[in-house]
Amino acid sequence: MRVTTAGQTHSIITRLQTASRRLEEAQRRAITGKKSETLSEDPTVGSAVMQSAAGLRGVTQYQRNVDRVRTSLDAADAVLQQLGEITARARELGVAANSATSNAQARAASAREVHALLGQAVALGNTRLGDGYLFGGASNDGRPPFTRDATPWVPADPPPAGSPPGTPDVPRFPTGALEVEAGAGGQRLLGAHDGTSVFLGRAPDGTPDPAAGVLPALRALLDALEGGQQADVATALGTLERADAGLQATVGEVGARQNHADTLAGGLAALQETLARQQSELSEVDAEQAITEMAARQTAYQAAMLASSKVLAVSLADYLR
Repeated sequence: MRVTTAGQTHSIITRLQTASRRLEEAQRRAITGKKSETLSEDPTVGSAVMQSAAGLRGVTQYQRNVDRVRTSLDAADAVLQQLGEITARARELGVAANSATSNAQARAASAREVHALLGQAVALGNTRLGDGYLFGGASNDGRPPFTRDATPWVPADPPPAGSPPGTPDVPRFPTGALEVEAGAGGQRLLGAHDGTSVFLGRAPDGTPDPAAGVLPALRALLDALEGGQQADVATALGTLERADAGLQATVGEVGARQNHADTLAGGLAALQETLARQQSELSEVDAEQAITEMAARQTAYQAAMLASSKVLAVSLADYLR
């Protein structure tokens, strides 16, 4: 009886193609380390991988924001330490000038040193950070926030167009501390204080008070020393002590913000590690497992090839029988 081999041949070829495709998949996984190349191969896993990737991108941006704040806080802490040294030295000079043994010559020498200290304080207020100024506040427009030649210590902009004649210029106070988003749900993180809080002081209602900060206090002491009146020196010392107390309070606030930033940075690092591990488990294969699977499928494919060659090795005589 003559039996056609077309169906048998088609079945063998189909099995060989399937074995070949499975071997190629195993080879791809072993080479790339990925479970799949396209989302269509496993939409459920692909969706989870995309969510993990989006979470990682968000965490990375939060980390950049936190790092930016930590940089500003570290720089502010260093500046505040130097500013504290300036006020401490100024107090020493003021106390010496306020003593009964002080004379006009000694007060004049102290005035020269306080003048230099004042210049150093203004320079610290104009500390640069990146493309802007550390204490520039929200109006960080590339211009130095402080000047020694103006009252009240800040540059002024012309009055708005249409203002009546004689309207004074508008002081440009450096207000508005650095603030960034540092976590899901709108979590915010405060950076360095603005220059008004640190160098000029604020009134109880929060408005700038150029008579309460470090720069005005140093100026008051300088004027008192140059004026030569011991009573004025005593008054200026009281102003300087209040300014220094405010400065120390700001130092404490910076430390608290640094601790907050460190805590957030640690939490973000842990979250990043969790998301990365989750993404790896979803999308990557174990290297040893992938190699073992590839070797097994290669053996199966070779066995299928050998069996198929024997089945298909039908001679013309065998076919004609």
